[in-house]
Amino acid sequence: MGLAAENIARLFMQRLKELTEGVAQGMSAKTGGGSLAALLRAVVEGKANRKWQLSNGISYSVHGIGCRIKGVDGAVIDIDVDPVHGYSIFDAQRVLWFAQSIRAGSVTRDVMESQLDELVEAGILMRVDTSSSSPWYRLS
Repeated sequence: MGLAAENIARLFMQRLKELTEGVAQGMSAKTGGGSLAALLRAVVEGKANRKWQLSNGISYSVHGIGCRIKGVDGAVIDIDVDPVHGYSIFDAQRVLWFAQSIRAGSVTRDVMESQLDELVEAGILMRVDTSSSSPWYRLS
């Protein structure tokens, strides 16, 4: 039996913080900043590799305006970086990809979107305006 949607969403948020901080700190000497936005900028400028495994065991792969991060335990976080504000943004599908990576069970996209909207109402997440037809979120 898998985890409930709320547990998956909360675990995703926890791992999002841990893994993005791990990459940002591990790459700060090359990027000149401690954020994923700084990493993306450094990749575009040729100062950092598009794909890399850090000494802490975390690996990353930059794609477009986003980054796929894999923890030493195999957990995968795939997020985009807001090009204006620099914060990490995600949709329900990315949370579901995370759930698959940790074998947390199966939850539908609609159920996960409802759960993420509940976390918005609780003040834990914020909705982000994008041109996408599906809602996108960021940590509050």
